[in-house]
Amino acid sequence: MSKVRLPKSLRTIIHNAFCFRDRDYEIKEAYVDEMEYSIRDGLRGLRKFLGAENSSICDCYCKISIKGIGEKDFLFEDKNSRHNQRFKDAKRQLENTNDMMKKKKITIDFAVICRVSPEDPFKTKQETSPLPPLKVVYLLHTGKPVFLENTKIPLLHL
Repeated sequence: MSKVRLPKSLRTIIHNAFCFRDRDYEIKEAYVDEMEYSIRDGLRGLRKFLGAENSSICDCYCKISIKGIGEKDFLFEDKNSRHNQRFKDAKRQLENTNDMMKKKKITIDFAVICRVSPEDPFKTKQETSPLPPLKVVYLLHTGKPVFLENTKIPLLHL
């Protein structure tokens, strides 16, 4: 396993997403929002990395090596908080972070929203997911998958 140890809530999310179906995984590198989580165990500060002191950013950026799939870059937004639990706000935070990642020439493969239910016009479905048990977010009215704004990065839900 990895030398990088995520905070328990994020570690549980990633374990639940990748431990099933005989998939071994290793966290190669991880940055977490230092305003939400303590920095230790191989972690780095996401705000410092992005130069985003007061911006609205997601909770975690990870580079994960997944057996049978390869290395992928993920953004995670965990809405397990009392102050803001809106799905649309989580999507916006992922988009803000992705814009900052583009400036660093880092290409994100997947954006994941956790622990908040999709609200209209968004729904989720499992059948077309590239990484089960993550679900694909799609628009209820059109049935088309949702991507981060102006990108081809699929929005997933756990």
